[in-house]
Amino acid sequence: MNTSADPRTASVSKVLHPLSGVLVLLFVLLSSSLLHAQGDMRFFGTATKDNHAFPGALISVTLDGREYKKVTTGKNGKFKFDFDMGHQYRLSFSAPGCVDMFMLLDLRVPPEKMNLFPDYAIEVPFFEPSNTTVKVDKYKDQPFAKVIYDGKAGFWDDPNYKFTEEILIDHAEESRKLAAAAAAAEKKAREEADRQARELAAAEDERKAKAMAEQKILEEAVSKAKDEDSRRKAEEALKAKQQETMESEAMRLEREKQDKVVLEKKNRGIKSQYENDLLKMVAESEKQANLQKYNSMEKESQANSVIQTMRRDAELKAASEMIRQQEREREERTLVNKQTKVVLVKRLVEAAALTEKTIRVSQCPPKDPQSYTHISAPNVVVSVTEGVMSDIQLTIITRDDSKTVFKKETYFWGSCYYYKDNKATDEKTYTAEMVKYSAK
Repeated sequence: MNTSADPRTASVSKVLHPLSGVLVLLFVLLSSSLLHAQGDMRFFGTATKDNHAFPGALISVTLDGREYKKVTTGKNGKFKFDFDMGHQYRLSFSAPGCVDMFMLLDLRVPPEKMNLFPDYAIEVPFFEPSNTTVKVDKYKDQPFAKVIYDGKAGFWDDPNYKFTEEILIDHAEESRKLAAAAAAAEKKAREEADRQARELAAAEDERKAKAMAEQKILEEAVSKAKDEDSRRKAEEALKAKQQETMESEAMRLEREKQDKVVLEKKNRGIKSQYENDLLKMVAESEKQANLQKYNSMEKESQANSVIQTMRRDAELKAASEMIRQQEREREERTLVNKQTKVVLVKRLVEAAALTEKTIRVSQCPPKDPQSYTHISAPNVVVSVTEGVMSDIQLTIITRDDSKTVFKKETYFWGSCYYYKDNKATDEKTYTAEMVKYSAK
């Protein structure tokens, strides 16, 4: 019997050492690949118009200034992109009869953060050029959103960018401006009326002064008349002048009275029109304010819904990552337990075989030495070939002219396959054969 090598001890040592090295190498490679994996962002969006899904809108994307891809929103207005980390993207939105818009997406992160896999969701409302709720002209040169990296693990709208606040039209302010303009126009009209009144008063004063001067001249002429005929003519001229002055004054007063009635009527019409316009502006302002408040509440509700969805997605992602980590740890423990089980089973088989041999020897009666026949001891040669994926153990047993070849293939994940003379066999038969030849 060849006792120079124990095949059981050799097989165990040759399997465990290479397998440990492969596991360590695999763990290092997996860790390295995860640390340097190329991350990407799942970008979800919904196009809307008048608070309804908007299909058929065109979305053009540029990557670092170069044309990247184009998509069209579906029947439900939704669209989706997968954007690689480390680049800048510009998303342009267009549709017939609507204002063209664009947004900026900055996915540049530090090298150690390139393995992030964030999600982002947005609602994109489309507007017609005649829309009165927003300042549509601002969409031409300014992005309606800027998405930036928060320095940790997420991407959010730039908090310093106030585009949404700038585009909303303040109808109350518009009403105040219109009211101020109307008040200014009314003030200007009053000033013009005062100026005309002053001019008329000055003209009237001048006329009165001229009439008084003419009357004084006539009175002086009456007082200086030397004869009765001259005095009579002067008095008649004075009376005619006084009569003309009285008629002119009566006509003036009547004309002023009529002008005053016309002006009062006109002022009442202007005041009534102004009050009606002011009431309309107030009603429109209140209507727009209520609509703006409703839209703001709806957007806030939608934003809260999106935030809750993103938070749930983040929680689910964290939970799934934890589950995957636990699954990897469980697989590692299973692999170690399987190898430990193999070693313990082998030891148990060895102990059972040794016990059985001892019992049989003790129970057998002594025999006559002359009755023993010589049986040549088998020669056992064990060799192990280490591979990347598996280790192969060959056990060649020769006795007299016969030769038996046993082969065991052990893969690094724990699977074992057994062969006898190139024919597959099971682990029990293989172990029994090894114990049999090792015991002789």
